[in-house]
Amino acid sequence: MKSRYHSPTFRALWYSIPFKLWKPTMPEIHIRTLIPTDAEAYLALRRRALTEFPTAFGRSVDEIISVETFIERLENPDSWAFGAFDGTTLIGIVGLVRYRYKKMHHKAMIVGMFVATERQSSGVGRLLMEAAISQARQLAGVEQLALTVASDNPPAIRLYTSLGFERWGVEPRAMKYQGKYYNEDYMWLKLA
Repeated sequence: MKSRYHSPTFRALWYSIPFKLWKPTMPEIHIRTLIPTDAEAYLALRRRALTEFPTAFGRSVDEIISVETFIERLENPDSWAFGAFDGTTLIGIVGLVRYRYKKMHHKAMIVGMFVATERQSSGVGRLLMEAAISQARQLAGVEQLALTVASDNPPAIRLYTSLGFERWGVEPRAMKYQGKYYNEDYMWLKLA
């Protein structure tokens, strides 16, 4: 005997209910260029990134830059820092740096990408990357973007690949942490 849940009437009613009723509500995330007053929040999140994922970044926690250095970088016309905010809380960061040498001025690099662990896999990283890519596309003469990513970070590699980045090489033993070596993938995105 079939249950009432298998009846055509029940199925018609079930599928007519708006699907969005079951989707969890996600607070609105705002992406913007960071400003000097964001320095403390940026450095706190950066410190967290270096602590939680020490093999994903070239710097160690004890090598983190000062507030003054961060503000100087913000004032550099070839450097941008973007933040993802949930309300007033900074939950993600990414940097974009244009190469300054004449023969390399057609390139920019994505640096320091991090999303707070509890917000990873929620689309925040994609929003940050899209903001950085959009900024790079607006820069006269920038034809390509580059980035490096730890070879043992499949979620990040999937994100970058989904945005059009292609892997062009691997640096074996790029980092050494606590006696173990880690490889880095080199990726690029053609803009023009």
